[in-house]
Amino acid sequence: MTNNLKLRERVIIGLVIILFALTAVWYFASPTRYPAIRLAELPPQQPSPAQLENTVPRAEVNAASAKAVVATLARPGSYVMNYNVTIYWDGGEYAQNIELVASSDIIMVNGEEYAKTDDSDAIAGLPTYEDILKPEVIVDEAEYKEAFGSVYLRVRYEGLLYTHEYYISLYSGLLEHARKYDDKGKTVYAMDVAG
Repeated sequence: MTNNLKLRERVIIGLVIILFALTAVWYFASPTRYPAIRLAELPPQQPSPAQLENTVPRAEVNAASAKAVVATLARPGSYVMNYNVTIYWDGGEYAQNIELVASSDIIMVNGEEYAKTDDSDAIAGLPTYEDILKPEVIVDEAEYKEAFGSVYLRVRYEGLLYTHEYYISLYSGLLEHARKYDDKGKTVYAMDVAG
């Protein structure tokens, strides 16, 4: 009889241990213990110039208000842009593709990694719309303009040696096209978003 009692105790203890083990496995393997994974949503298709013309609320822009309008822009925290840059001189030109990957703390330019700073665009050899905000810059022209298949904020100003013209996307908030002209109006630098 005592053997039967001991066997019964062992079976009960074994069942309790198995029950605890199954509970622990269920608890630690439960999907509710892991954070939910959300896949990034694809951005909506870029609206046509006509759609932007009718739906985007805009601040009035002119040479006097351009800096205030540009100051309201904010780049996304992380983005990837591909640019085609061409430098022109008498009798020749040099073209280069630049891939810029920006995140909260680093940028990568054509695969080379750099710490992100206020002059990250200079590292990439790209102009930036923040150039317009510099105190020494006096904006000569500013307008909303349909160009390059979309509607942009176009800003033009005279620099020390060149006239600068920037096209800032109303869709992405990024500088997508830029030109530099010499004193004769000839293009010496062109930057265009690829794609």
